[in-house]
Amino acid sequence: ENLKIYDDVLEYVRQIGKRGLKLAVLSDTNIIQANILEEKGVYMPFQQLFLSHETHLRKPDPAVYQLVIDSLGIEPSKAIFIDDRPENLEPAINLGIRTVLAREPAQIIADVEAILK
Repeated sequence: ENLKIYDDVLEYVRQIGKRGLKLAVLSDTNIIQANILEEKGVYMPFQQLFLSHETHLRKPDPAVYQLVIDSLGIEPSKAIFIDDRPENLEPAINLGIRTVLAREPAQIIADVEAILK
């Protein structure tokens, strides 16, 4: 599987992390992909990782979204969940989490900034 890394989005994540936001990854992945992303520094800006091969939960299971919220100790309405699959956004919306459908880098950044303002 081809892993696509958007450097501009990753840089944006680094920048918003400096604003004091809690940053986490929720990903359906496997140990091989996770190791590649780790080696490439993709996980560096994030304080917590919720990877399916470790949590034994996969999106769109509502339990995995609840796990993230509980682990981060935040209200769902304070969270922003970004995903490229609409079916993965639905459980987050149902929990009261704000969402961004990821289509391309500039749009992702613009949508997150609009929510943060």
